[in-house]
Formats: sequence, C-alpha cells, structure tokens
Amino acid sequence: NCIPLLDGQYRSSLFNLSDVDQRNYVGDLSSGRDKNINDDITASLSLNYDITPKLRFSAMGSLQSSVNSRDIFRPGELNTAGLSYAQSSKSRYENVNLDNTLNFNTNVANEDHHLNILLGNTINNVKNEYTGIGSGALSNDNVKVVQGFDVNYLAYRDAYGNLVSGSNYESAGMLSFFSRINYDYKEKYLLSFAYRADASSRFGRNSRWGYFPSVSAGWNVTDEPFMEPVKKWMDMFKIRGSFGVTGSLPTGYYLPYNTYSINQGTYGGSTGGTYNGVNAVTPNLTDGVAQDGLTWQQALQTNIGFDASFLNGRI
Repeated sequence: NCIPLLDGQYRSSLFNLSDVDQRNYVGDLSSGRDKNINDDITASLSLNYDITPKLRFSAMGSLQSSVNSRDIFRPGELNTAGLSYAQSSKSRYENVNLDNTLNFNTNVANEDHHLNILLGNTINNVKNEYTGIGSGALSNDNVKVVQGFDVNYLAYRDAYGNLVSGSNYESAGMLSFFSRINYDYKEKYLLSFAYRADASSRFGRNSRWGYFPSVSAGWNVTDEPFMEPVKKWMDMFKIRGSFGVTGSLPTGYYLPYNTYSINQGTYGGSTGGTYNGVNAVTPNLTDGVAQDGLTWQQALQTNIGFDASFLNGRI
C-alpha cells in the first residue's frame, strides 16, 4: 500500500507528477494492492547424555521454516498503455539440521595437562519451493486477480530475473564429519587441531567431498610470573594464531547437471511453446553448461592476533 503524505511533507516533489501519480503517492488511489504475508517458524531440540563422567553424547536438531504468500494488483490508470497487472505467488524455504557429537575430557599425566577430544557429524538439508503467476490485462480495474487476464501479457520473470509465472523446486543436502583435539598446560599454553570432511549434493558425484584441516595455538602471557607487576591494571593478555583450509559452496543447487527449459522452443527463426503439437523441451544454456567436476572452492587462511583486557574489564 502507498504511504500517505501529510501536509507539508515533500510537497514540492509532487509538482512534476501526473494527477494519477500524485494520488498514488499520497494514498488517495486505493485500488492498488500489495499483500505480503510471511509465516516464520524456528525450533530446536537438544539431548545430552553422560555416558561416563568424562564422555558426553549430545544431539541437537533444528528447523527453520518460512512460508510467504503475496498478492499484487496495480490498476491500469498507473500504466501509460492502460494495462493493469495482477500477481499471486506462494513460496517456502526450509532448513533442517541435525548435529551429533561425542565430547571427551581428561587429564594427561597430572592435573596440569588437560585434553579435550570432540567427534561429530552434521546432516543438513535445504529446500526452496515456489509457485506463482503474474499477468496484465486491458480490462477494467475491477478484476484484481490473475484469472481472466490475457496470457499475451504473462510475466515470466521480473526485472531482476526472479521467477514470476511458473513453479520451481530446489533441494540440497550436506553430510559432514568433524573432529577436534584441544590440549592445554595449566590453561597457559594452548594447542588445537581440527579436521573436517564435508560432502555436498551441489557438486558432481566424484567431487562432492572436501577436506579442511586447521591448527591453532595460544599463549596466556598474563599467567607467566614475569607479568605479576602489571596485573594490577592488565587483566588478561593472550597471543594467538591459526592456520587452516576453508571452503565455500556455490549458490546454484544443480550446477553439475544439465537443465532444461519447458515450453520455450526456438526453431527456424521463430519462437513457441510447442513443437509439432507437444511441449517444447530445450537445453537451458542461460545458467551455463553442466560442470560434472565442480568441487569445493578452497582457501588457505592465516590469523595472528592478541586478546587483551585492562582495568577490570573496562577496556
């Protein structure tokens, strides 16, 4: 809906607009509609079980769901050709995640040496669904739904390339295994090794797995005896560094596969939705060709820094 303008607000900006546009901007043109409703659900459930005093099993499942419904109508008097427009769509996004971990804590040799071992796996699935239609019509503005609109003015995609008329379904899954070993001596000297393996359905059958090792170390300098003189004003000072391999996923779900366009046949210099009376199915080269060997984009990352706190946490 339009945002009404009160007296004295942006009056000069309306001088060069038509009468219809002025009515639209100030909220007097009430025949238009843009009803946009989102229903969002976020839920999680966790389970912890101590197998032994040193070994804990944890599981956590989470769900994120978003359902959107939208109805749009623009009256013909807003269009120079007198073309009204109606659109109705419904979409759904769903993200389901399950994490399972085993966490083991113990001392090595004596109570000064601490060891923590973490093993786990993650199962994730993401799904996108869309169904919608949008079309224009040279009719009166009393018809505010898509039914009865002219298919010659059917809007397949909007100005940004997003699907308007049609349906779409996308789904991608990922399976991960990970491990981490943490060691410290009196919580003064810290050392950590991590390794994970991830497989994604967004890659080809023979290139789905990616492997990502990392190592990090830290030194709590304030725990050293020579730092005693400065502890009155320095609460904590730690030097840390890390090195590892990271990976990223492509935005497309089906890049390793050939895709096709339905009802879009181009042949003999003409275009049409059918060929010899049947629906035309043609290769979709707009989004690129199949990349069967596509795999994880990997990068080496190094981080060196320090953490510090002064004056009882004031700085």
